[in-house]
Amino acid sequence: MFGSHGKFIVTRKANILEVDATGPFNQAAVKYYQSDLLALVNEVKGGWGQIVYMHENCLYTPRAEQQMYSFTKMRKDLGLQAIALVFVDNNSMQIIKDKVADFYQSLAVTYHFFTDESQAKEWLEKQLTPLVKPTQALSTDTYDLNTQLVCQL
Repeated sequence: MFGSHGKFIVTRKANILEVDATGPFNQAAVKYYQSDLLALVNEVKGGWGQIVYMHENCLYTPRAEQQMYSFTKMRKDLGLQAIALVFVDNNSMQIIKDKVADFYQSLAVTYHFFTDESQAKEWLEKQLTPLVKPTQALSTDTYDLNTQLVCQL
């Protein structure tokens, strides 16, 4: 397997996970992203959102894209309410928008694209209000947060 190509930096601010993503990405990068994000999701109580700052060309290799698709389903089942995607660089923006839109639509994930960070944060806050009721289950699926998703080759 090749080394990681692409980089995700994940931080948490209350119930919002911020991701600085610099692509393009291969499977190793997605694996590291998954590990870092799941560690933070474990700290969040109830529903949560993501704001992703997309730098450079944020496309995936075909296998990394399959892995990311499975991981996105897992994130949704773990309480992901919405994702705000901010294009920091406008390079290849339309290609990435089309790919990402198809990806999230197929999983019924609420998402929106932005070029302005403050608008993205405002939109995401609105999507997260109100959050999950205390008695409402997020998902009937269970996941071991210490395991990695493996994409079949």
